[in-house]
Amino acid sequence: MTDGFRSIVVGVDLGAHGEALSEGSEHALSQARLVAERFGASLRFVHSTRDDEHWEDDRGEFVRKEPLADGGRAVLHDVVESLRVAGIDASLELSDDHPAVAIADAVGRAGAELAIVGKRTSRSRDGRRLGSIARAVIHDCPSAVWVVHPEAGIRPALILAAVDLSLVGERVVVHAAAVAEAFGAELHLVHAQQLPISVQLGRDADEAKWLQKGKSDAEEQLRDWLDGASAQLHVGLTSPSQAVLSGEKQLEPDLVVMGTVSEKQLEPDLVVMGTVSRGGAPRLILGNTAERLLSRLDTSLLVIKPPSPATPGPR
Repeated sequence: MTDGFRSIVVGVDLGAHGEALSEGSEHALSQARLVAERFGASLRFVHSTRDDEHWEDDRGEFVRKEPLADGGRAVLHDVVESLRVAGIDASLELSDDHPAVAIADAVGRAGAELAIVGKRTSRSRDGRRLGSIARAVIHDCPSAVWVVHPEAGIRPALILAAVDLSLVGERVVVHAAAVAEAFGAELHLVHAQQLPISVQLGRDADEAKWLQKGKSDAEEQLRDWLDGASAQLHVGLTSPSQAVLSGEKQLEPDLVVMGTVSEKQLEPDLVVMGTVSRGGAPRLILGNTAERLLSRLDTSLLVIKPPSPATPGPR
């Protein structure tokens, strides 16, 4: 089992007036502190001083960010100092790059395994979607990315991991199990089988036999990756994006899940998924649904990346 996260980069921003952390950054800070405590990790906070627009909920509009003043610097340094007093190794980095670029660069230089950012869920009156920084970090960052939803608990009690049977799927299982163990959370693994073309075209007469073998093989592989960790397995015949969206709300009968599946509601605090590439326009294993899932899931999201060529497997 992986030993979890040891070095974490946290993206933080100040409100438009530069006098306090933004709401999303407050959530990211709370989550980062808790993860650092659970895994004994160090925290590097990254703040971009680039002049840009900032959404203000109380004003219902985008406003221009104020330049970083002494008060804002004091706020950021106070965050770091309070964590140091609590025994957490914390540091601060200021950058004039775009926030996503600054976070990705900090991850690369520190060799960090995880980046944490807050998620904004509202939409501006002119129709512009918020949370673009979180999307950019998922695209650009070479490490795993934890996007903190403002309404999800920072102490996840139920974790849902959507996996395939690839190397990245293995990393998803291992990291999801490590987080579940660290927080004492209930873990559910959702795997969507894909029918081979011969079955889809009706050329395979023994479809039931193929389905049963596919289910058995998938469950065996998932248990092997769990390496003794506890999880409930849900192996079904459906599209991957439908599997995670249905699983996030409820494992409905029409999910065609083979075997006995609990009828209780699944309301995870955290959904774990994987990407095909480490950075630069990754595709989620679950098909081309990254943008849609990030917008639609009312949970926090942990995105796992493939290892670099020089990085060993997750065990």
